[in-house]
Amino acid sequence: MKIVVIGASGGTGRRVVSNALDLGHNVVAYVRQPDALQPKSGLDIVGGQLHEITKLQKAIEGADAVLCCLGPKVSLKGFLFPQSLMQTNIPYIIQAMKQAKVERLVLLSAYGIGIHQNTIRKNPELHNHFLKHSTTKAYRPRKRS
Repeated sequence: MKIVVIGASGGTGRRVVSNALDLGHNVVAYVRQPDALQPKSGLDIVGGQLHEITKLQKAIEGADAVLCCLGPKVSLKGFLFPQSLMQTNIPYIIQAMKQAKVERLVLLSAYGIGIHQNTIRKNPELHNHFLKHSTTKAYRPRKRS
């Protein structure tokens, strides 16, 4: 199976790539900084930005699935300044997938965290505070998405 992993250099993306390679899949890692990943057998590293639709489309062509592992970096800047990571980038991925005629998208995300009150109640108080304040800022525009 050919899998494209977007956000392959982040914490989740690296694990997805490693697991997919261990299972014998061919993996295309689409990342902003190709030097962030070590070359491996079965891994094709493609550097590019998500708004570069033609480059993204070429990376996706022939794939059985696209796994999106995008997520905000945990930082003071990310905490203080809301991001529109998903709202901005998912449309680029979908456009490139349509052009490449690839229909399967798996979105790995904390995007929905904190939406349901039970999600917050089950966490310890400090973790609860972090989830309530940091992730809601990072994913603030989710209602529009």
